[in-house]
Amino acid sequence: TLKNADGRFSPENSSSAIFPNVKLNRAVRVKATYSSSNYPLFYGFIDLITPHPASLEQSVYITAGDLFKRLKNERLVTELWETQTVKTILNDILTSASYLNIASAKVLLDEDDTIIPYAWWLDTEALTIIEDLLTAVSGNHFILPSGTSYLYKYENRQHLLKDDHATSQDTWNETIYQEHSYQLDDSNVVNDAQV
Repeated sequence: TLKNADGRFSPENSSSAIFPNVKLNRAVRVKATYSSSNYPLFYGFIDLITPHPASLEQSVYITAGDLFKRLKNERLVTELWETQTVKTILNDILTSASYLNIASAKVLLDEDDTIIPYAWWLDTEALTIIEDLLTAVSGNHFILPSGTSYLYKYENRQHLLKDDHATSQDTWNETIYQEHSYQLDDSNVVNDAQV
C-alpha cells in the first residue's frame, strides 16, 4: 500500500512524474533503509494496481509477483533434449518462457557437467519443469531480491563445497545443546535414475 494523495501511482494520471511507468508487468523493487544502508527485500513485476481515491484513504494497492510466479504461470511444451547439460536445458527453459522479461545477463547458472540423457515436457508449468530437473540432479535455484546483479541463480550440487559456503552456520556450546539426527533414505540419493 502506497500513499497516493498526489495521484503519482495512478496509472492513468498523465501528469504524474513517473507516468507511464506505473503499469502491469513493470519491474518493481522494494528496499529497506537502515543506518543509511539500503537492503534489497524484493524484486518482481506488477500484477495488479488498485487505486483508492476516497478522501480519507488516498492510497494505491500494488500487488507484485517475483520470477517464480511468472515461471509458475508460464506453460511450456519443450523440445526433446538429448544428452544435454542441466545448464543448457535451464537456459533454454528460461529463454523459452516468453514473458519473463529478464535479460540473459540477469541469469547466473553454475557450470554443470551432469548430462541429462532425455528430457521432454508437454504443457507443463515452467517452474515445475525446472523443479523436476533440479530434483533429479540435487541442484538449487532461487530469486535474488535486488534485481541489480542477478535475478535468477542456479547452483549445482557441488556448489555447497565451494569456499563461499564453507563458513560455519552455527556455533555450539555446552549451555545450548540440541540433539540433531538425520535419516538416510532414497530422497538423499544423488543421481538416482529411473526409466
